[in-house]
Formats: sequence, structure tokens, C-alpha cells
Amino acid sequence: MKKFAIIAILIGVGAVPALAQNYDFTFTDSAYSAQGILVTTNEGGGVYLATSVIDGTLTYLGQTFDLTLVPAGNDARDSGGTDFFGQDNLLYPNSPTELLTTDFLSFQATAPGLGTSNVGIWANGGSDYGIQTSWILAGAPLGTPGWISGSGLFTGGTFTLTYVPDGGTTLALLGLAIAGLAGLRRRFGV
Repeated sequence: MKKFAIIAILIGVGAVPALAQNYDFTFTDSAYSAQGILVTTNEGGGVYLATSVIDGTLTYLGQTFDLTLVPAGNDARDSGGTDFFGQDNLLYPNSPTELLTTDFLSFQATAPGLGTSNVGIWANGGSDYGIQTSWILAGAPLGTPGWISGSGLFTGGTFTLTYVPDGGTTLALLGLAIAGLAGLRRRFGV
């Protein structure tokens, strides 16, 4: 009986997949507002890798853009092919000082008629977060108010992460695995 219990626990744990963890995020400063749900994988040591974004949006000058996450290792590049952000897409949700580092959380933003643009959010130490963009909004000429440079500017922004519980999926899968093992036990009389 002890052997069955040990085997059941090992199989039950193995039957439950490592599920992604989700975090609601917001970024705001005097000009921008960004939000969405980041899907992450646990990298260990309190570090999480953002792998995608759900319902991500960025608002600037009354325009709303859809955000998609640029996968780590696929840094956003400017029109000349230059690596623009150098992002790592790592999050530190349990850090008392910074939720991000100076390496970027990198997105692409799209809006009808404006095309695709690069957006990076990063930390400037402590609770000061910045945003960097590389696009021209509404075809504005260089240097006019609608133009945003790619030089990067820390704007005194705020960034928040809030864990989104998985709704009991992990527990439900574990329960199904244990129920299946109980059925196997009855069938094979172990």
C-alpha cells in the first residue's frame, strides 16, 4: 500500500503541467497609459519571464494601440535594423525595490493607419519607470508634437504587477490525476 501511495503522488504531481502564471500590469506617466495581462513562466529565484500579453493596450494622445509582446531574444529593431531596446522581458514581482530592471519589457504597438511601432518599458531604479518608443504618430513631421523620438526618456512613470490566480485549474488537474489513479488501483487491484 505504501508503494502505491508513493507512486500515486509521483504520477499525480507529474500529471499536473507547469501552468503559466499571469500578472495584470499597468504603466502610467504624464503622457502614456499601458495595461494588459502578462503570461509568464517561473524562471526560479523570484524571476518570471513574460512570454505573451493578453488584452494589452497603450494609450497616447487619445490614440489606443494594441500591444503584443516581443519574445525575448527577438529585440525590437528600428527601421534600419538596429537593436533598439535590448529587452529581457524579465519580471521581479516579489522584489521590494524593482518589478523590472533597466533591461526592457518590449512590445509592438499597432493602430489602424499608423502601422506597427516599438515600445519598451523599464525601471530607472526603485519605483521610477520609463517608456521608450520608436514611431511617428499620424505622420507628424520630425520634431513636431506628434513625433516621438527613440532616444528614451524616463518620465517618472509608475508600473504595477498584480498576480492573477489561475482559478483552481491546477487543483482541478491534480484532483483528476488522483481520481484516475484510484480507478487504476481498483482495476488492477494494487
